[in-house]
Amino acid sequence: MKLGIKIAKLRKENGLSQAELGRLVNVSNKAVSKWETGETSPDILSLPNLADALGITIDELLGRNDSIDKDGANTEALLKFNRIENGCAKEVLKGKKSGADMTGAIDIPASDNGKPVKKIANKAFYMCPNITSVAIPDSVKEIGNDAFYGCKGITEITIPFGVTKIGKNAFLYCDKLQTVNLPNSIKSIGDNAFAKCPALENIALPENVELGAGVFS
Repeated sequence: MKLGIKIAKLRKENGLSQAELGRLVNVSNKAVSKWETGETSPDILSLPNLADALGITIDELLGRNDSIDKDGANTEALLKFNRIENGCAKEVLKGKKSGADMTGAIDIPASDNGKPVKKIANKAFYMCPNITSVAIPDSVKEIGNDAFYGCKGITEITIPFGVTKIGKNAFLYCDKLQTVNLPNSIKSIGDNAFAKCPALENIALPENVELGAGVFS
């Protein structure tokens, strides 16, 4: 499958507009459009964020270890939680545009095939409104951008000691989130990380933490 066609199919499967994908990759929607029509190709610096946003590896994106068949369907086995790519836990939602089928309590594993889960990847639980709780293992050091975006059912989250970074929009639109327990290991919290969380009344911040724009707006 040609790269542009693959990008377009995966973007649509992830429920993203060209503008939304561009925001995740830090390019314009026009750039995404040119990729998809084959007019241009993503530069090497854009590949990591592009692959992350589309939920695949760079090798899969470039066809080196392709898990996308000729019809564009993901042929990997559907997992309830994790696929580990370079130490990152990622949600695999076969043929789904959202995480609507993910329900209840989620227990993230500390390792998979001997590899530690060090990061909750970008958009790992993007738009999973029926998740009620998430247990994050002590092995995790970073929570990626949009990791729990739109998880409207979560009421409490405990970030384990050792996590140093919470990415942009990590808990944006978590409507029922009331309690967040942050460890002193946190060094930075990205833009809008806890924005649009109306039930969140107070949160104790570690000393010297670097806050992005609109973290609690």
